Amino acid sequence: MTESKENLRKRFLKERNIFSRSSVVDLAQLKSNFSKLIQIVPILKNSIIGLYYPYRSEFDSIVIPNFLDFKDLNINFALPIICEDTKDLVFRRWILGDELVENSLGIKEPKETQKKVFPNICIVPLVAFDDRGYRIGYGGGYYDRTLPILKKLNPKFFSIGLAYSFQQYKQIPEEKTDARLDFILTEKKIFIISK
Repeated sequence: MTESKENLRKRFLKERNIFSRSSVVDLAQLKSNFSKLIQIVPILKNSIIGLYYPYRSEFDSIVIPNFLDFKDLNINFALPIICEDTKDLVFRRWILGDELVENSLGIKEPKETQKKVFPNICIVPLVAFDDRGYRIGYGGGYYDRTLPILKKLNPKFFSIGLAYSFQQYKQIPEEKTDARLDFILTEKKIFIISK
């Protein structure tokens, strides 16, 4: 019998908390995997990549800008802001070193004065995932609501889940409202999701 999302969330959060305190991730391997991934789906000039500021023991997406010389491609980055009224995400431009503010959940976000942008690539945090592209997050559904909106705005949009390899689970229980990821990047492997 498959575990419930809530039980999986508790179990993988506990494992992730222990792992993040006691382990060192091989960033060279992650960089190599990211380089392979963008050979499969090239990052176009003038792209906007939506990152996330790591919360608690999440895999840190802020390392991504260090992996390539994005200046030649005129790549910009953005971080999400949680919209309390709609319960989805709005992305605002972010440059390394920009001052961030904490929202009501304790997650760091760009100031609302930063320009609103629409990423064509989104790096997505997760608690657990399967090889079909389904994920478990914290349970708020923010990315499940936002990713389809970004895809509707830009059919070439794609999402990349960022995780530790141990966060893989055989089959995440899915619901109609769950947004599947296009790729999942770990420090050991790239998962290409066929839809």
